[in-house]
Amino acid sequence: MRTRIKGIAIFMTAACMIAAVSCDKEEAPIEVEEVIVEEPTPEDPVYRLVAGFEGSDDTRTSLVFDETNKVVKVSWEPGDQFSMFGGGYRADYVTSGSGTSAEFTSPHGLPEGPCYSFYPSSRTNGNIPLGDGSYHPFSAIPSVQTAVPGGIASDMNIMVAYSESQSDDLTFRNVYSMVRFRMSGNIVSSIDSVVFDAGTTIAGYMMIEDMETSDPKINISIGITGGDAFGKRTNSVKLLPPSGSTFAGNVDYIFVLAPVDINGFDMFFYGDNGKYVRKHSKKSMSFQRSKSYNFGVINVGDEFPEEENQEGVYQYMTASMGYTPVVLNLIAEGYTMDELSKFSRQAESAADFIFSVEPFKTYKKYFTVNICKVASNESGASVTDGNGHITQNRDTYFKARWGEDSYSDMRVDETILMSYLESKGIGGYSSPATNAVIVNDSRYGGICHLNDVGLGCYAICPVTDEGGPLGWSYPGLEAKDNLTVYSSGDYETRDVTEEEIQNEIGRSYGTWKNTLLHELCGHGFGLFADEYWYNVSFGHGGMPSGLRGRNLSSSLTGAGWQSMIDDQAALESLNPLYSRIGLYQGGGVYMFGYWRSERVSCMIDNRAYFSTWQRYVLTDRILDLAGAGSINWDEFFENDDPTDPVRDIATRSDISYEGIPIMPPTAPPVINNRYYE
Repeated sequence: MRTRIKGIAIFMTAACMIAAVSCDKEEAPIEVEEVIVEEPTPEDPVYRLVAGFEGSDDTRTSLVFDETNKVVKVSWEPGDQFSMFGGGYRADYVTSGSGTSAEFTSPHGLPEGPCYSFYPSSRTNGNIPLGDGSYHPFSAIPSVQTAVPGGIASDMNIMVAYSESQSDDLTFRNVYSMVRFRMSGNIVSSIDSVVFDAGTTIAGYMMIEDMETSDPKINISIGITGGDAFGKRTNSVKLLPPSGSTFAGNVDYIFVLAPVDINGFDMFFYGDNGKYVRKHSKKSMSFQRSKSYNFGVINVGDEFPEEENQEGVYQYMTASMGYTPVVLNLIAEGYTMDELSKFSRQAESAADFIFSVEPFKTYKKYFTVNICKVASNESGASVTDGNGHITQNRDTYFKARWGEDSYSDMRVDETILMSYLESKGIGGYSSPATNAVIVNDSRYGGICHLNDVGLGCYAICPVTDEGGPLGWSYPGLEAKDNLTVYSSGDYETRDVTEEEIQNEIGRSYGTWKNTLLHELCGHGFGLFADEYWYNVSFGHGGMPSGLRGRNLSSSLTGAGWQSMIDDQAALESLNPLYSRIGLYQGGGVYMFGYWRSERVSCMIDNRAYFSTWQRYVLTDRILDLAGAGSINWDEFFENDDPTDPVRDIATRSDISYEGIPIMPPTAPPVINNRYYE
């Protein structure tokens, strides 16, 4: 700011002053000059700090690897900018320096107190209120990334730092993982994109919390809220060729993804007209924050296979044991011709998930899994008003439909579905094959249409939220005394405590594949009834006796698993987890009047766990359908694994489940015996 000071210079001699008094003649006017005196302009305040990296394993845009695959070159570059938040305000810092640490400056000050910093500024949205545990959201990991040979794009290097005040120097920490690979083969330069599909959410909107802790781990959740504007959550990331160029052989390329655990993955190398090369791995991996994982050189071959976006049926798994294959059919609905390769990936991923869960895991060799690629004219599914009347029509092959909030209104045209299965020789009204219609729709839902003899059963399940994380809750109220038969006028209930949830029941999180497990394997294959209940409900009806008898008992003394209770001491000597077997009131949507064998299972909250009695019944059905004889008690327990991943396998501490949407239970199965009347 300039200060203008006015000064006056008077040009008069003493003689002129006397003359002015004594002379009569008119004198010349007094000359006055305005002088502007410039004060020095003070510099605007500049806030300075030094920012560096957490350690030598951290990564940025220019990556150099040593012989152990560690990153040995990490550097700031001129023009790098990050945003600092504190007290409800934001300050952007920029550097003209370079190196592993550099001086950053900002013209803006923040209030005293803790500050949260995010790099790069271009991916920063919103603000962090201090002191109330709120998150700072920002669009972190895009599902579409552009390759940088030997590195990653500068705006992909998502980093965070915490400081007690604006003047403190910063140490930035990365929040992502990397997959590094090279390609070989004659078709490398013809590849239009490379897709890494992990089968679980690895990209999209991100939130970070607990930044002030000394532990370098950062809790992250992806795809919780924010909508498409912040990046749609996906199970895959797509890598495009370097800008203005093509992919090349013997060059490092890198995917950026969230630090998560995965159970197998696929890589797809796409060329023209939808042709692609697929590389599949069943290896389980634990991706850690700020680490690089080298997949080495991947040979993509010398030519693309014939088009995969074609209709047809192929066997993904083939039975190698038993007299007759036990058949599961996974059927596309609402996928256009161009989306059939996407369906194949999702269906195969769903099959892999199913056969990671007991007893399907142990008895996998008895199964044949058919992937049915059926094209629709339009994507998605029709929307109804909840009472069967279509309000938004989609032209799909099997005419799938359901309401926005009415999951019991979910159905397909059975005649078209059964005719299709019969025409392919893989199922139909009179077939014991169990069918799943996988719908290319992001809405939530799931239902099973079945009968109590297990013929012509089919489940319907959409790919909810593009495979994003979902949660399901245990009922908040349950019978106070499991061993008392209550009438409608004589009952007591109790609240389920948070401590019980944390220590005994656990919280169920997963994806649409958990819904499919419940509907297809629980209802459709196991012919199980639901084991959840509505508050203060009574009944001894609502399901055919065939379903009720498989996993629920309407009598305290007539439970099918009574022999397990009688032999519980011996079973516990095999594995202490068998102590969970008992009599627990609630099931079949009723709080009172039915008993289940364990407190929680897949038939309550979709967890990847069937109770011991359910596993026994499922195994018996597998062997029966396969013509492999009767179930053997000793052999079953010799092969059985009672581990519940929710309660018995520690959850990774750097993944936060806060904010994951908790979904309602899907509707009870539709019981339809009209085929066999």
